Amino acid sequence: REKNAQLHHLNASKDKFFSIIAHDLRSPFTALIGLTQMLAKNIERYTQAQLKSNLKKLQTSAERVFSLLENLLTWSRIQRGLMEYTPDTLPLGDVSAMICDVFMAAAEQKQIRLSCGIPRECKAHADDQMVMTIMRNLVSNALKFTPQGGNIYLSAADAGNYVEIAVADSGVGIPPRALEKLFRIDEHHTTVGTAGEKGTGLGLILCHDLVKTNGGTMRVESEVGKGTTFRFTLPKPS
Repeated sequence: REKNAQLHHLNASKDKFFSIIAHDLRSPFTALIGLTQMLAKNIERYTQAQLKSNLKKLQTSAERVFSLLENLLTWSRIQRGLMEYTPDTLPLGDVSAMICDVFMAAAEQKQIRLSCGIPRECKAHADDQMVMTIMRNLVSNALKFTPQGGNIYLSAADAGNYVEIAVADSGVGIPPRALEKLFRIDEHHTTVGTAGEKGTGLGLILCHDLVKTNGGTMRVESEVGKGTTFRFTLPKPS
């Protein structure tokens, strides 16, 4: 039974990998090629405002492809057992502030209030690159599914020997039937974002695996039309 379960997981992982390569990675590249062709063909006819608008679309498409590639490479290293785990005392306040800085321009463009309430003295014993990947994916997801004028808030709470980090949004929420599928590689669930953004579902699976690698747990609370909160725990420094 155990071998069958392992084989099922390996097949599901392989199917997910090929799905991303065949479809989810191809689509954004199609958009990139279309935009560059359109710019090259009509550049003399564009006004400065039109050029600026199209270049912004090009930048957004490139950033999405890069983010997907980063997730794909990280997930691939985890599956092959090549992901180095080097935990140390990690200042969560500094890490969260850095993540908010990275996404501030995207939040402002969508008129979303992105704020961080994790104090500087809040610390965990974890791998810094893994935690940054977790937070980056959760904030990116929150931006994707939060409409114009919404809010995203990062916070932390004491949980005994652990610290619990929360990424809460006032977005579209997740239907109950979809919640149980979010962290499963053998289930496919994606939703189009409020600005037409497309995802693969890989980001949340990756987050779940990375949290587990750091000795923590991950859960989600959501209500359709009211928002979603992802919570994950990390061990405190000894």
